[in-house]
Amino acid sequence: MKSVLGIGLAALGCCMLAAGLRAPADPWVFRGLAEGRPHAVTVALDQRLWIAYDAATCELFKAWRGGSGKESEALVYQPAGAARQVWEVIEGGTARRPAVRFAGYTLGDSTVALHYELKLQDGRIVRVTEEPVYVPQKNENRAELLRRFTVSGLPAGASLTLAVSAESMLLGGDLKTNGKWASESRQKRLYEWGSIYDFEGVLQFHPSEPTTLSMTFTGDAEAESRRRGRS
Repeated sequence: MKSVLGIGLAALGCCMLAAGLRAPADPWVFRGLAEGRPHAVTVALDQRLWIAYDAATCELFKAWRGGSGKESEALVYQPAGAARQVWEVIEGGTARRPAVRFAGYTLGDSTVALHYELKLQDGRIVRVTEEPVYVPQKNENRAELLRRFTVSGLPAGASLTLAVSAESMLLGGDLKTNGKWASESRQKRLYEWGSIYDFEGVLQFHPSEPTTLSMTFTGDAEAESRRRGRS
């Protein structure tokens, strides 16, 4: 596994080429300005799914299809307004928001792991590693993002939660986790062929094993209408 914290984009590109990876971009993980966020980390998982994180807050803030810049196509995920992804540590019945720090990322042969540090008020550090994975779908207008979280340093008896927006879902089953999901709101967008749902809720991480969160997005509503033969 190669650490890419602090190295340039050119070196990252060389690492990817040396490994013989097939990705929709070279480099396929890079930092820079995106959507007005100067500390964005963009990950090109597949031509059908690009994602972007804000390293300042350790949040996923965008997912889309087709590439970067003028090459980009359908937006499938971008919460409106303020960031929804808020980390909290619940200990002794009290929920506290830790100070969040992005601790870089590492590349495997075909994977990326993003590292976060959550600093509690007494100085203790909870470390979280997130591995995002693209899961192909039979319907090319759909894209599944599987997020796998590994947590260390969480105090005994404490729990970790993350407030998440989950958009562009066809059904409630498009959001799955082995942790606990508490839904806070649901909005429905109506189309001739059916409905798309946007969810907001809180993910409570699994207490004893890595936590997975799967979100299956629906892309272009017009493309979905054509697919169903009702345009």
